Amino acid sequence: GWLAQKGAVDFSGGYVIHLAAGISGFVAAWVIGPRLARDREIDAPNNLAMVAVGAGLLWLGWNGFNGGDPYNAGADAAAAVLNTNLATAVAFLVWVGWDYATGRKPSLIGSVNGMIVGLVAITPAAGFVNGWGAMLIGVVASSLVYVAYNYLSLLRQFRSVDDTLGVVYTHGFAGLI
Repeated sequence: GWLAQKGAVDFSGGYVIHLAAGISGFVAAWVIGPRLARDREIDAPNNLAMVAVGAGLLWLGWNGFNGGDPYNAGADAAAAVLNTNLATAVAFLVWVGWDYATGRKPSLIGSVNGMIVGLVAITPAAGFVNGWGAMLIGVVASSLVYVAYNYLSLLRQFRSVDDTLGVVYTHGFAGLI
């Protein structure tokens, strides 16, 4: 409460970090170059259970990241944790919904991308919006990043870079949004 009103609590650094990570990851992938053709043939991860466990741990840890930013166990921390979960869950579901709406088969990897988009997008605003704002952030971020990930990626500039994890979309675009 009081610390946030005095400007001592700064949730706004999240967008800078993620935008920089998205751009840095894209530039690094461009500099390194594409994978060998034989490595690009199989695009699926080798262990989906580990992807699910890793995604769950990431989501859990992000609660501590956003909830711990006020440096106290008060209303600001509670709001940040609640908003983190709301935005992330909504972004996750919106991504799956867009998969259904566009005729794509929903997948664990796609839904994890939606989850990451929600985590990234809510971070700067976690302690400052209400629940409706958090859900709106999840819907807008997931929708815009979904379009970028699935359609903007078809442009020549993005096709020429082997961004295997889609970092420029899930971190760069979501951080910008």
